[in-house]
Amino acid sequence: MRSVGLIIGIENGLEKGFTKEELQLTNEFALGAICMHAGVGRIGNKAYRTVVSVKEAHERIKLVLDTMPLWNDQENTFAYKWLTNVDNIKRLEENDWYCNVGNKTTAEFVHHMRIVIFDNATRDTMFKYSPSISYDDFRSQRDTVRTIVGTILSGDAKEYYGNDINWVAESLNEAFEPYDYHDLTKPFYDNKYLVYNEHLCEYRLSSKPQEEE
Repeated sequence: MRSVGLIIGIENGLEKGFTKEELQLTNEFALGAICMHAGVGRIGNKAYRTVVSVKEAHERIKLVLDTMPLWNDQENTFAYKWLTNVDNIKRLEENDWYCNVGNKTTAEFVHHMRIVIFDNATRDTMFKYSPSISYDDFRSQRDTVRTIVGTILSGDAKEYYGNDINWVAESLNEAFEPYDYHDLTKPFYDNKYLVYNEHLCEYRLSSKPQEEE
């Protein structure tokens, strides 16, 4: 399934033994949102820089569901039970299930969830009294990161980062989100656009925006 840049699901799922109800779950945007938090785009695929095993993918998804109970109610009992069954996560691995979100390392996932859990726990208490960053400061930080990412991808920083250029750029993008995912039609750096190659799993600068690639 494709939706607002999200690609998720299993090809020829019915032929692989999945039911229509299962495919409605495995191929839909809601699971993609969970996978963004869980940092799971591929399960057990050793070709990826960061490998997430079946066991860890299962634990991550369950923690996300329990922390942010999107489906933990009577209406969505099937979804919760299905995703918290490790045998079903193994089936996803065996049948090349895919979601085009980056695989987080264990450390990245734990750090992200600490923030989410603390935010949820304090949203209606002390958090509302905490000073928040101004929009101007936020925009200034984004612009700074955009410049760094653009410099790296343009090749001007190769002497510092060597063959890890794309890894550094991807890490900065995931950590700071220096652009609006829904508006990549505007130039990102030096009048060039930021595009993402789904097959190579890497960012690059292009003279054309993503949708024209």
